[in-house]
Amino acid sequence: MDRLSDVRIGDITKGLARYRPVVVTVIAILLMVAFLPGERAGRGGLVATAPPPARPVANAATPSPASAPVPTDAPLAVPTATFDSGPPSFAVQPSGTFSTGRTFESSSGSVSAPPPPFSGDESTAAPDAEISTTPGGFEADKPTPLTITARLYATLGAGTPLATQDVPDKSSPVGNRVGQEDKRSYVRLAGTATELVLTEAPKGRETRGPALVRACQVLDADWREDKGVALTAAPKFDAGACVLGIRASDGVWSFDLSGFASPTDSRGIALTAAPGSDVDFQVNFAEIVRS
Repeated sequence: MDRLSDVRIGDITKGLARYRPVVVTVIAILLMVAFLPGERAGRGGLVATAPPPARPVANAATPSPASAPVPTDAPLAVPTATFDSGPPSFAVQPSGTFSTGRTFESSSGSVSAPPPPFSGDESTAAPDAEISTTPGGFEADKPTPLTITARLYATLGAGTPLATQDVPDKSSPVGNRVGQEDKRSYVRLAGTATELVLTEAPKGRETRGPALVRACQVLDADWREDKGVALTAAPKFDAGACVLGIRASDGVWSFDLSGFASPTDSRGIALTAAPGSDVDFQVNFAEIVRS
């Protein structure tokens, strides 16, 4: 106790001054552990702190993002993408042009879409294709020529050799003899045209005046094919529904039947001598001309 009493405060101060560097060093270490970045103990275990951002280095390769360390507990930053939907008046409208793809016109310009992949089915390759109706293509509206499907002729000389005189087979004779009607023919027709075109057979009787023939609407529909029947037994026809035939220089006759209600029905058409014809003539319509 006597020694302790002899120790003075100045002696203690001198002793502490001797260990001052050690004390300062210990305090600095404690401060570094407490405040410098790194791992330190805590309730949740180890806490990772984010490293300071790397400074750019001149003439150095940019490190790959995959090589940068990722903190375990740090929140991930998600980049936000911004999309521009265009002006409010943006509208896409189809244009009239078509090439290998399809072109659309919009307020901001034209956009070309690639052509659809080829499926191998040519039936779907061109949906807007049109069927050609020009010459060389199919024309559904073209009328079919009128053709004769049945024949009958009546004569004033029925039962005599005059009934078939100068009448070729499969022909329709029309004529006068000694100023009165000698032969009259009846035909049934088929087709959609309105003009009946017939030609003369070479055989016939010469005339000194005009040979006029008219086509009239038959009133009876129950007649049958025959030749040389009596005029008195021939089907009746409407003398007020007739058209005059027009003869060309080559012996082709045309009859406009557009005014007839139904020239192709079962009643048929009567071919008879028109008023004003020569007193003696005979025309044999041997065949029909197909235009």
